[in-house]
Amino acid sequence: MLPGGAFTYHKHEQLVQAMAGVDLASTEEMGRRFIRSYMPEQHRAFYASLESIFVCVRDGGGMPRAMALTGRAGFIHSPSPTELVISSQQAYDTVFSAGKAIGLLGLEMHTRRRNRANGVITSAEGGCLHIRIVESYGNCPKYIQARTLCVMSPDEALSSGSQHAEQSGKGALGKAQADMVRRADTFFVATHHEAEPNDPVGVKSGNDISHRGGPPGFVQLDGLDRLRWPDYIGNNFFQTLGNIHANHQAGLLFIDFETGATLQISGEADIDAKDVSLPGAQRAVTVKIISWVYKEGGLPLKAQGCVQASPYNPQPTDAQSRRLITCVGVSEAAEDIKTFSFSRPRTESGQSSPVRYTPGQYASFDIQDPSGEEKTLNRTWTISSHPSEQTDTNAFSITVKNVGLISGWLHSHFRKGDVLEWRGVGGEFTPQIHPGPALLIAGGIGITPMRTMALEFLKQEKQVVLLYGSRSQEDAAFLQELQELAAANPGRFKLVFSASGKGGTRTGRKGRVDKGLIEEQGLDAGATGAYMCGPEPFMAAIGTALQELGFPGNHIYSESFSF
Repeated sequence: MLPGGAFTYHKHEQLVQAMAGVDLASTEEMGRRFIRSYMPEQHRAFYASLESIFVCVRDGGGMPRAMALTGRAGFIHSPSPTELVISSQQAYDTVFSAGKAIGLLGLEMHTRRRNRANGVITSAEGGCLHIRIVESYGNCPKYIQARTLCVMSPDEALSSGSQHAEQSGKGALGKAQADMVRRADTFFVATHHEAEPNDPVGVKSGNDISHRGGPPGFVQLDGLDRLRWPDYIGNNFFQTLGNIHANHQAGLLFIDFETGATLQISGEADIDAKDVSLPGAQRAVTVKIISWVYKEGGLPLKAQGCVQASPYNPQPTDAQSRRLITCVGVSEAAEDIKTFSFSRPRTESGQSSPVRYTPGQYASFDIQDPSGEEKTLNRTWTISSHPSEQTDTNAFSITVKNVGLISGWLHSHFRKGDVLEWRGVGGEFTPQIHPGPALLIAGGIGITPMRTMALEFLKQEKQVVLLYGSRSQEDAAFLQELQELAAANPGRFKLVFSASGKGGTRTGRKGRVDKGLIEEQGLDAGATGAYMCGPEPFMAAIGTALQELGFPGNHIYSESFSF
């Protein structure tokens, strides 16, 4: 968090936000909530669990370089909320030295979790990088292809037979390197910016590294010396594009996750705000390649199992017919809240792949912009039906509050029999195993995953406590159903409904769900799994309350509607 009246974003980030038509005030407000000057406990535990971390440092010529550091879980630790220490099994080269800025990206691919941090190296001696954190924030799971990676020990890497051959070049890629780019579904981009004299924004210089993902082939080659990729819908922070707008320098890292081969590219990047020719593109980024380095066995990686493509990935146009899903019912769930039920069409022979999902997961849709612009918007809603409730394995439901452009269009125009483009199901906000009860905390429409989780935990014969906050009883979806469920399961399911609006409530308590209400439940914080879903300010307050009450960071799970 920047002190005083300084802005969260530097000038060039704001310029890109303006070009994208983003509301600068709301984006600034979001940045101040999410971008911190310290790492929350959950992030510190996350980094300590990783076996790899991606970094951006600048070489002797000032060019940003994207690199990956690896080690066994625990090779990263956090002595304090503003310190990170990395002790990699790889030798650090001269680009790491005290006083240099560094960008960090922690990515757990199999769960699609990622967090970012930017800071300054305070020491690079004794095989350890000591880093002072300046910025820390989380990223959503969009466009991450889920894959399980194991990091080999030095002995395992040696016995794998890799010769670690290295090739390099200026300008045009070789055939093997071009093929690696063409089949990639993931790469990493390193950028930086320098503080400008008398910059009124007041943001210091720094380095940044971020992830880019999409379907294989989403990165296009124009000849062998220029590449282009689509920039998809994201969080509107535009750190990467803001840096490119400032100085155009970029370092890319491609990884062959089967062999551990790496391709590092240095180049001059440009933003084409009007290029929406690639599937899903809001704009495009091009890089003229200046130099590249290719290493066989560059990382001691060992891939396991198959890759799960992100449900957010744009699909080729010839796959559209396989992604249609039909609305089979619309019903009122509460004031300004509707439930839409969908079924995947079957072929003439009656065959179709069933829709498989776990309570708490989401469904992702592509919808043509209702405002009339020729672009496709992606939206995600939590599935509000439990798998056991569907007699048709091709069916599921979402429950949507009438707020925003797309949700409003669904409420006013979408009817039974209408069809949407459907990307699939995803999400890691699902029931976890803990010895004690499950504490579910919902704010407003955040009740949607909690309904299905409550049913799932009851099926598992676990004790469930659900704290449900809403403005009034009238706009509380599923309230009567949940009250009936609690009455039918005395001693196993406790529901506390709290209304915060002026109108009050005929049943339940009045006021917000808060620390006091959580404490009243008398739960064992060390054994309870706590789940929260709702507006971001609500979850920030509840997350702080849970930590103050002694709930371990790895026992707290959250879902968000901010991406």
